[in-house]
Amino acid sequence: MSSIAETLAQAKSYHRSGQLRDAEQCYRRALESDGSHAEAHYLLGAVLAQQGQLDEAIASFERALLLRPDSAEIAENLRYVRAVADNNRGNALAAEGKLDEAVACYRRVLALRPDYTEAHNNLGTVLAEQSKWGAAISCYRRALELTPAMGEAHMNLGVALSNQGAFDEAVACCRRALELRPDDAAAHSSLGVVMARQERFEEAVACYRRAIELRPDLVEAHNDLAAALKEQNKLDEAAACCRRALELRPDFAKAYVNLAVVLTDQNKLDEAVACYRRALELKPDFADAYINLGGLHEELGELAEAEASFRAALRVQPDSALPHARLAEILRGKLPAADLASLERRLADPELDRGPRARLLFALAHALDAHGDYGRAADCLRQANALTVELARGRCEYDPAEHDRFVEGLMRVFDREFFARVAGAGSDTRRPVFVFGLPRSGTTLIEQVLASHSRVHGAGELQLARQTIEAMPAMLASAKPPLDCVADLDAAALNRLAEQHLDRLREIDGGRAERIVDKMPDNYLFLGLLAALFPRATLIHCRRDLRDVAVSCWMTDFPNIQWANDLEHIASHFRQYCRLMEHWRAVLPVAIHEIDYEDVVADMEPVARKLLAACGLEWEPACLEFHRTRRRIRTASVIQVRQPIYRQSVARWKHYERALADLFASLPRQDERPPIRTQA
Repeated sequence: MSSIAETLAQAKSYHRSGQLRDAEQCYRRALESDGSHAEAHYLLGAVLAQQGQLDEAIASFERALLLRPDSAEIAENLRYVRAVADNNRGNALAAEGKLDEAVACYRRVLALRPDYTEAHNNLGTVLAEQSKWGAAISCYRRALELTPAMGEAHMNLGVALSNQGAFDEAVACCRRALELRPDDAAAHSSLGVVMARQERFEEAVACYRRAIELRPDLVEAHNDLAAALKEQNKLDEAAACCRRALELRPDFAKAYVNLAVVLTDQNKLDEAVACYRRALELKPDFADAYINLGGLHEELGELAEAEASFRAALRVQPDSALPHARLAEILRGKLPAADLASLERRLADPELDRGPRARLLFALAHALDAHGDYGRAADCLRQANALTVELARGRCEYDPAEHDRFVEGLMRVFDREFFARVAGAGSDTRRPVFVFGLPRSGTTLIEQVLASHSRVHGAGELQLARQTIEAMPAMLASAKPPLDCVADLDAAALNRLAEQHLDRLREIDGGRAERIVDKMPDNYLFLGLLAALFPRATLIHCRRDLRDVAVSCWMTDFPNIQWANDLEHIASHFRQYCRLMEHWRAVLPVAIHEIDYEDVVADMEPVARKLLAACGLEWEPACLEFHRTRRRIRTASVIQVRQPIYRQSVARWKHYERALADLFASLPRQDERPPIRTQA
């Protein structure tokens, strides 16, 4: 029989030559001979660790340390293997969506090994998934202090910085990752994410396509490409990318959610709901799926189902800001005290990032407003709007001077001379109905009234007018800016533009409805072109006391209206709006039907009858039951138009007279306004 020394010698020989299983067997034979042999326990732990059997390795190191408690080498290796084991457990928990448990694992790792680069990076990634962007950024920076050439940490830092609005540094981080790893598909994909955060979707699409060229099976790139294409309104391509991602990974819950978003925009609502349900079957704790499903229920007016979805999101992710905010927004004065307290607890968290904090502050303001606590609501709104301005800095800031120049350009090119020159051009269809005005002036309510008619389709807020203006240079083969192309428009060009616009409308409803309503508020900017394209279309201008509009805009967490977050910008924007509307009244050769919100809520029926007459439609009583009409509504007024007419929003400004006195004083005066006119 071999001595223990010979057995250990043989084991070490196997170990040095990489024959790990043979080495393990020899170490075990040595320990059968002498179970108190510290070196054998230690070396068995080492070979087990190399084979990935970390729990057994830890047990061997612990036994060795008990036998030789003064050994720094054994203690250090035990700490290292424990750290690796906890890091691996953290990765497994993160993959299962158990984010809090994963964070605890990574923190244990770093308590044992503060210089463990991968654990800093992994912890940052989980914190990012929890939208704790500031903490995630700190983790990535620490990882890069330890390992400056860690491309993955550069990529992750770039994505995290983009969520904080630090776009220049975010791009620099992603480009540094690409310098380190030029052919890394994930690095190209991360740069795409940063570009998409800046709404630079063309560049984002190019990045995702390059990532897919390098690695066709990179599922995340297909999914992110779908999201970018969706933002470009390329819905068929976006759906195809989602489906490709699901071919590659049939259990990819995020791709089902992405596909549901695209299907929703294609108005395939039943299919969208089925995708959300499938995502939740695959990942029952998928908070984003619950939130998006809740949002769809909310848009359809199914508020009980929306509330249930948002509560489900909170059950699986109690610290998520978004479902807290959405609950407060749909329930407002009916928000239970426990939910209100939970919302305020989240706001008390000093680590809460600016984006989630702003969302929660807007939501809390609505709840406080509903309870009559206007002073606290105003304080919340000041903070929420200031945070939103900070987050937009360097990305899509509002420039009032630029807007003033744009309005001046519109008035210059769409003058009486233009309309005299193009008289008789354009389409003679009455199909389009344009509802416009400032945001929160009642456009959604008017569209809902019209859409309750059997011969009307409500298309929501379309970008067609802006897109038609922007398409003019290409159609005219001109290098001039769009407004400078107006002078080159003739009857043939206007007819082509009108037909393209009508083609897009037919894509929306299949050409079935006699009237189709585009209720984009900003269409007041484009009335000159719309009147030239469609001289028989119905133009409906929604007006409301500017003080009430200002308060409502200031209280609304708009995703894409930057001027609403700054009181001076609100006043400036309103002045330009009033100025432009006066211009249109003076020069347009067609009727503008003026609707006052205050008249609508005072007595709906006569206003509704005049509206239908303006559209050339007969009266239908269903238009007074607009709140019962089941259709998708995607604006901030979604809750209000699901209820019968109420008058609480009239003169709402008085609640904020003290907080917004300077704003109200700077708003344009509203003199007597022209009455509604009926088109023959």
